[in-house]
Amino acid sequence: LVGTSRERAVAFLWDLENLPKFEPKVAQVRQLGGGTGYAAVGTFAGLEWRGTFDCVRSAAGFRTRAQQLPWGLQVDGAYVVRTDTDASCWVTHHEIYTFPIGLRPLAPLLVSYLSGSMREALEDLRYALHLADGAVPALARPSLWE
Repeated sequence: LVGTSRERAVAFLWDLENLPKFEPKVAQVRQLGGGTGYAAVGTFAGLEWRGTFDCVRSAAGFRTRAQQLPWGLQVDGAYVVRTDTDASCWVTHHEIYTFPIGLRPLAPLLVSYLSGSMREALEDLRYALHLADGAVPALARPSLWE
């Protein structure tokens, strides 16, 4: 549950420059021509990576699909926003990974890492929206589970 309107949350998500504010695996984003794709750099399980993605925006949020990632990874993900009240909304996030054969022995560890990363992304999104709505930054980020 996020303490902002659905419209505000969707607008925040549509601005891909906001992605590094809440997605822990992304450090920088650069929109590609036409605004339907982006290039990103960051860290994945402690390893630096670079990739390109297609992005489809909708009234409910956005969906992204990897076009080029290292190590043969493939990922399809989305952030979906639905109304709770006029001043709050629910945000759900999913990532579906396809691991190449060489990484499949590490799949249990990677799945654990990705589960934590997705929880962190939702917590960071909630906090980033809180700040975007004009809140004064707290010394510690509020937990989604409080």
